Amino acid sequence: MISRRIVWMLTTVLIFPLTGCWDAHPLDNQGIVMSLGISPSSQKGNLKWTFTFPNVTLSPGSLTSLKRREQYYNITVQAPTFAEALMRVQQQSSRILYLGQLQSFIWPDTLPWQQLWPVVTAINSHGPIPKTFWVMAATPPVHAVMAFVSPQIVAPRTYLAAYFDCTHCQPFMLGQRGWQFWSHAMTPGISPYVPLVNLQQNKPVVSQILVYPPSGRPVLYSQSETKGFGFLSGKIKRAALSLNWHGRSVGLIKLHDSHRISVKKIPGSVMVNETLQVTGFIDQPPQESSSQEVQNHIRRLAQQRILEWCLKAIHRANATKTDPFGYAQSVLWTQGRRTTFLPIQAHITVLVSLKGEGMLR
Repeated sequence: MISRRIVWMLTTVLIFPLTGCWDAHPLDNQGIVMSLGISPSSQKGNLKWTFTFPNVTLSPGSLTSLKRREQYYNITVQAPTFAEALMRVQQQSSRILYLGQLQSFIWPDTLPWQQLWPVVTAINSHGPIPKTFWVMAATPPVHAVMAFVSPQIVAPRTYLAAYFDCTHCQPFMLGQRGWQFWSHAMTPGISPYVPLVNLQQNKPVVSQILVYPPSGRPVLYSQSETKGFGFLSGKIKRAALSLNWHGRSVGLIKLHDSHRISVKKIPGSVMVNETLQVTGFIDQPPQESSSQEVQNHIRRLAQQRILEWCLKAIHRANATKTDPFGYAQSVLWTQGRRTTFLPIQAHITVLVSLKGEGMLR
């Protein structure tokens, strides 16, 4: 009799925790958040929060026949904090929110650091959210970027997450995970950055980064400065380069790099010595390029162009007191200084080698 009571009591205790689990509720009662966007609000003290959900009433057979905009839906609320926004969306949708599938967090490129940082901290401390979601800035309106879905993607995947997950879909791997952005913001000697998403002819384009100084508004790096950042940071994947050779366009493709770097502190700044070794192929080489002299000339042109990009990126960093490269990280970390910027004095060496295919070697 006693053993039966014990079994009954254990069974009762085990049942209670299960009733509170999000996945114990019917799917129709859940709101699975795929994307989160924020933007300024006309209401003082508030932000505009947009949550993107997949349409869980869809069947696998109906996905191919429905329009893209019907596979997802948004709920937008006004709230001063992330916690308040969650509560209001849950009330408005009459669903239990689940953030364990969050794929992206998007904000406008004009949002100042003072407004962004409390939101990032709140999301990072929210337990159910995986810290592997992608963070990015977008040119307003943010909801237009959130609403874009690639024709190759069906629910519950969103295009921007798939784009950054694809290593060969972009020449420079500029994607930033949520935990990386938060970690860089907390680490002395490195300025956090995010990729900037633009919609051009209804297609998202990512070719620039937005860098955040310790205070004030974000700094937009130009396309050439972003390329320099990509080379200096070892973020190129399959980059290409177009050169003007005797009035003709010569392309270098499948660029890959490796780099050696040393950093030391000198009075008032950091001294950086970095050597980039870049390899690539000549795309559709002209007949004259088979000679070693011509290939050496093309190689020197490539070295000059890449070095120009790198120096532009460093000049931009010094001019705006930002350091997305993290050059001063090791120096300031040991000193425990978080917000001090150290000017960068850099000596950059670029070495390009051309590989051949077929008869061109």
